Amino acid sequence: MTTIGFLHTSQKHVDTFDALVAEADQSVTTLHHVASTLLSQVRQAGAAAVADEVAADLADLADQGADVIVVTSPAIAGVAERVDVGVPVLRVDRPVAHDAVRAGKRIGVVAAVASALVPTIELLHEEGKAAGVEIEIVPVIVAGAWMAFESGEEDEFARDVATATIDLAERTDIVVLAQASLMGAARFLPEGLPVLVSPPKAVAVALDKARGR
Repeated sequence: MTTIGFLHTSQKHVDTFDALVAEADQSVTTLHHVASTLLSQVRQAGAAAVADEVAADLADLADQGADVIVVTSPAIAGVAERVDVGVPVLRVDRPVAHDAVRAGKRIGVVAAVASALVPTIELLHEEGKAAGVEIEIVPVIVAGAWMAFESGEEDEFARDVATATIDLAERTDIVVLAQASLMGAARFLPEGLPVLVSPPKAVAVALDKARGR
């Protein structure tokens, strides 16, 4: 039986990823570890300060039987990718970053918090260099959106993110919504808008990795 482990910084992501996995393959089981204090620690002291805790959380998921682990917060994803726990560790934004640098030169990135924005920008440059392409990144932080998300006003949060995404799409070739929390904005976007949303793509890639593809 295939099992995907998830390391989150918000409890709200558990249902999102359970639904995505069930939609992709109902025979796959999931494991979740929610480390809700990590994001605030990263904001205060940087990602390096949480490296040991992230490593311990990943090891716990691997010990529980995860065949692959998805780290759903870009803020801790960089340190997570460097941890060896005997199974693949996938940052949620890597698959969309890989696709984005091949979809256009001018890439928009929407984020709700700066701690998630910077790692994704660094990742896009890394993927662009690996692909041998020059890219230009246009970042946008949606002011006040994260407060709405944390207070449970998810529709307001999603609409604000969608508005920023639509505006950014007019000025770029492709827009990346790297944070898992931004996925809800997709339902407010017009069909055909060039936008890459991280959770569905990350689940698809994780399934491939778990199956050794």
